[in-house]
Amino acid sequence: MELLITIANSDNWKVIDGIATFLSLCIIIYGGNKLFHWWNSIKFFYSNSPCFNSNTIIVIGLCDKNRIYIDSELALGSNLIIVEQNKENLYINEYMKSSNVSVLIANPKEQETLMKLNLDAKKYIVVSTGKDVDNIEIVSQILTINKNVNIYVQIENRSLRYFHKENGLLQGSNIKIYSYYEDASRELFKKYDIDGKNYEILSRNEEYSIVILGNTNLSYEVIFQACIMGQLPNENKLTIYCLDKNPKKFQKKVELNYTEIHNVPNIELKYIKFDIDSKLSYIKDFWYGRNLTNIFVCYEDEETNLGIAANLSNITYLKEIERKELKTNIILAIFNEYNISNCIKSNKNSFENFFTFGLTRDICTKEYLIDEIRDIRAKATNNIYNENAPEENKKSWEKRSYYEKESNRTSADHIKIKQKYLEYDNSDLGKEKLARCEHNRWNAFHYLNGWKYNTESEKSIKLHKYLVSYDSLNEDIKEYDRDMIRNMDRIINYKCN
Repeated sequence: MELLITIANSDNWKVIDGIATFLSLCIIIYGGNKLFHWWNSIKFFYSNSPCFNSNTIIVIGLCDKNRIYIDSELALGSNLIIVEQNKENLYINEYMKSSNVSVLIANPKEQETLMKLNLDAKKYIVVSTGKDVDNIEIVSQILTINKNVNIYVQIENRSLRYFHKENGLLQGSNIKIYSYYEDASRELFKKYDIDGKNYEILSRNEEYSIVILGNTNLSYEVIFQACIMGQLPNENKLTIYCLDKNPKKFQKKVELNYTEIHNVPNIELKYIKFDIDSKLSYIKDFWYGRNLTNIFVCYEDEETNLGIAANLSNITYLKEIERKELKTNIILAIFNEYNISNCIKSNKNSFENFFTFGLTRDICTKEYLIDEIRDIRAKATNNIYNENAPEENKKSWEKRSYYEKESNRTSADHIKIKQKYLEYDNSDLGKEKLARCEHNRWNAFHYLNGWKYNTESEKSIKLHKYLVSYDSLNEDIKEYDRDMIRNMDRIINYKCN
């Protein structure tokens, strides 16, 4: 025992003990580091067994817009698997508590992740990560595993939507593309008339104007819809004032998205510098134009939109609002702030001319994304066209290309303008004006999608011989436009089988 005590107290033993302690510490640090990296790379799968059946829906991505859709499915008792890469996502814990939801925390672009999901047995897949390129990549990975699974994919860039649906990775009929900004802008003009609340502009040939604020993806979609819905029976000229701090950049982006927009009939775009924080920007002449019907505030930040609306109220239109003389609608994009939106809608004493659009709660639901209720009239429009079309041009809705379906959708949306005009003028002359209006709508849609006039149509390179004025058409071609007017009631009352 004395020998052991002597050794323990010796200088050599202290050196050995120090080395051993150092090595132990190194091992602990190394092990901790390996454990840290393992923890950060691990894929969590919180599973509820009822979700793994043929009626299960897979949702890839967990964001505000997806949450609205997920909640609408859960309200119907649907079973879901949510795939989310970010384990710090604020909403994960909420859905882990649901007995109808399984949560997989993993990279959805990896085949290993997708293989775990047993895609063959799933009802359909919704892909919405917040980035178009990631969404397209995920869909391409899914298709290498299963080419037949039904997929709903969010693509916000209009050019990407058309390119990949018509020519690229997203061609299959089992792949449906949707865009939140496109849906929001379509809903905008469904609720609010581009020509204003009454018949003053619609009944005459007076020029009118609208303002669109913000060089944003939402603004591009609003411009597209304005060019369509702005085709009125009396061919009124519509001036679209596009405002942003960098108007030249705004113009370049619009002209890149819509290369032939300068050919759209009855439309003129003007790009104006706008400084959100400058009083001078709120007192320019165009704000006081005689027929300024709508101001659309389209920045993608709700606080910015609310600030602009407040300045328009306090600076631009203070007198008009106080005297209740303001005829212009001020419509601002509000995405998630439901209470603010409801306050503006309900308190008309203070907000008589103020409205909101773009609420995710109203747009990102199963009813819109999956059930496609807004396609009912578009399908009816296709059926009417088929009745008198040459045999080689007849196609069922399911066999129409993405582009052809979009054309039918814009025709169906434009019925709102035609209905309003018929309330004012139901004469034969009025109906002929509507046929002219329908052809202008058709021209606008094609120009917005990059088509050009040519003496002979070559659809593969976007050339069409009927991109001319209504008066230049043969009578048999005019009959297609007249058919749409004659059959409006059938389209409106159409019921899907």
